[in-house]
Amino acid sequence: MGAEELQQRLDEDGVDAQAEVVNAEAHALLFEPGAFDAVVSVDAYHYFGTSDLYIGYITQFLKPGGGLAVASPGGRGVA
Repeated sequence: MGAEELQQRLDEDGVDAQAEVVNAEAHALLFEPGAFDAVVSVDAYHYFGTSDLYIGYITQFLKPGGGLAVASPGGRGVA
């Protein structure tokens, strides 16, 4: 499912004010530090999070006390 189709689905479900679909390069995100309460990756982190330093990069976008959840293929999750 593409970003536009997913955003339309959020609109139809009435949750577009709580979530926004973004299609971006994972190593060049255009968000302000501390912009999110949570960052969630489902079956994708293994594609872009291969550097030992990436976890530090992605967590900069979390608010203090925010959460990071990663679900990897095969059902093995890390939180």
